[in-house]
Amino acid sequence: MIPKPALVLVVGVCVLQTACFGSDDEKTQDGISDVGVSLIFHADLPRNHSYTNVAASVYWDGQIRPLVGGDLFIASTDSQEAVLRSEQNLSGFYQGQLSLDPTQNEVSVEIMFDPQQAREERWYDTRELVVETNQGFLVGHHASAVFPVETRLTEPTANTRYRTRADDVVITWQVEDEEQNMRVATLQRCYDGNLSKTWTDTYRSKDTGHMSIGLAGLIPSERTINRVDPVDEFFQSIFVTFFEILTLGLVDVRADDNRDFRIDYCTVDIHLFREIPGTLSDSADGGKVTASTSDSVQVRYEP
Repeated sequence: MIPKPALVLVVGVCVLQTACFGSDDEKTQDGISDVGVSLIFHADLPRNHSYTNVAASVYWDGQIRPLVGGDLFIASTDSQEAVLRSEQNLSGFYQGQLSLDPTQNEVSVEIMFDPQQAREERWYDTRELVVETNQGFLVGHHASAVFPVETRLTEPTANTRYRTRADDVVITWQVEDEEQNMRVATLQRCYDGNLSKTWTDTYRSKDTGHMSIGLAGLIPSERTINRVDPVDEFFQSIFVTFFEILTLGLVDVRADDNRDFRIDYCTVDIHLFREIPGTLSDSADGGKVTASTSDSVQVRYEP
């Protein structure tokens, strides 16, 4: 049998059950197949927002594959569609936003062929660029996601101050379904004079309504941290939401010794996600689709 390309599409927040595709030796991580097309699609609906954040990636034979020629990721609702863009050329990570009215709770994504639109969406000079006139083998792969119920944080409140690493950050939320998957993602930014470091952590739970995280785990005094250097403020804003997608070979997370960094203060962005699986097209060999709703709050550590 001739292997098909592997496509992976990701939209929103990722804490869902991973479906099995093929045998264990044909699968890498998060449902990405070693052979054929894998699609990862993630859509997240933040609380009190009228838009959804969408992200996608595609894999071929287990490797990230940037879209080229006239191929595009198109995300859509019943009333709107948007081209997902790559902030860095050939990164393989595509993201965007879609407006959402209160009656809509489903988002779809599809790889489509549109040479003219593809030319317009490239960030580099395309005046002498010849866009491929034949569609690629990835065209037609698609996925859809229906959002779970609203996620609402009840604790901690915004700008809560913590003074010592012995403190616990107690996170509470409204419970909807104890069998649903919840994820807490944190983005820590700590400052030492004009120097700063940024890193992230992820914690998983069922929908119990309660999680306690030691501040010493969020902001260690003497251990290496998995440091990330987002390229700009926009990237920072989406990094926590799509952290699991970005780290699938897209972003280098490097170990950094934290012992000589004297902290003046830190901000900690806490993002809570309620996640459920979406639907992947039968044509894909692997992948993962996630729909999520989320709520967030920022707290501070001031020793």
